[in-house]
Amino acid sequence: MKKKILIGSVSFVLITITLTLVLVYYPFSPENTEYELDPNKFTSLITRNYPDENYLALLYYFENITGQAVYFDDLENDSRNMVLNVTYYTEKELKYVEELNTSEYEENSFRYHNFTYIGDVYPEITKSVFLLMYNISSFYPIFMFYYNFTSLEYRANSTIPLYNNPQNWMIPDIIDFLYENNSTFILITQFVNISDIYAPLAGTGTEFERYILCLETGQPVLFISNEGPWWIS
Repeated sequence: MKKKILIGSVSFVLITITLTLVLVYYPFSPENTEYELDPNKFTSLITRNYPDENYLALLYYFENITGQAVYFDDLENDSRNMVLNVTYYTEKELKYVEELNTSEYEENSFRYHNFTYIGDVYPEITKSVFLLMYNISSFYPIFMFYYNFTSLEYRANSTIPLYNNPQNWMIPDIIDFLYENNSTFILITQFVNISDIYAPLAGTGTEFERYILCLETGQPVLFISNEGPWWIS
């Protein structure tokens, strides 16, 4: 059953999300480690770009979103479980970096680790600017929801079960519909790339992008993502 929902305001997000700004990049300077990690084999990057801290709260909120959120009520559970909680993986990465024994990479040349997360917030994005940033013709989403201003509910779609061309869900029409109701939106983009051999995720990897449009109140009206199954080496 579809649920009606309003996030309310950024202040709600502020009181429910702990705000921390993280920027981690290896290798550290030589004085912090006996072995300087090869950046071609080891990268750990978590960065967030935003106009001010009010927008940072929104970014944190959508990093913490999962497929179990009410926005995805239309989806089957198997599909919903594939929308990743980015907060979980950034926290896991920070713990790994904190406990990292660099000698493991010195002694084992086969080791490889990459964790990259880049989150950006852009205020007052018009339709023309959004279409320049999001390429409909080349970006095929696997997960999507949009807010129906007419019925005051969310509609969600996943192409996972049947591998249908998501263009068939009339994405250009949905974008037109949203911008008919508002001239500008806040845009949040997230990029995640994880590939790891033997530690800490044991030969797995994934890469995806998200585009999220929000009202000034913080209510999401569009979520498009090409995330999906992890690869296993």
